[in-house]
Amino acid sequence: MPPLDPVLRRQIEARFERRPALLEETLVLRYAAEDQVWAEWALAVYSAARLRVHDGGRPGDAPADPGAREVVLYSNGFRGTGNRSAVALCIGDDTPGHDDFDAWESLHSQDAEAAIALALRLVGADDGGSAGWHA
Repeated sequence: MPPLDPVLRRQIEARFERRPALLEETLVLRYAAEDQVWAEWALAVYSAARLRVHDGGRPGDAPADPGAREVVLYSNGFRGTGNRSAVALCIGDDTPGHDDFDAWESLHSQDAEAAIALALRLVGADDGGSAGWHA
């Protein structure tokens, strides 16, 4: 086999390198079944940014960690679990009331890069920690 370019070798090795999570906090993603595609996107964004995130699946499922922070995909199909300490990513036209969540961001009409940045900022991670994530 011919020798592998050192730059390419480092890029390949970096893909498999274990890195610590950026935030110590665990995130649990809550959403409606009809928002599965958005949930897969959010899980991919948070995972690529080296955040601990669990798929909370259906509303009311027990969090993987009692201290986990809920991230709600706020939509017509799901308005949250009533946990006011949760944060919400609004994926439709509607937005929550001022007292419904600790914080929220609307992804409506955002391009991919802006949506990623908003999703990360919502949980206290900046897009600089996204480990090369691109839309």
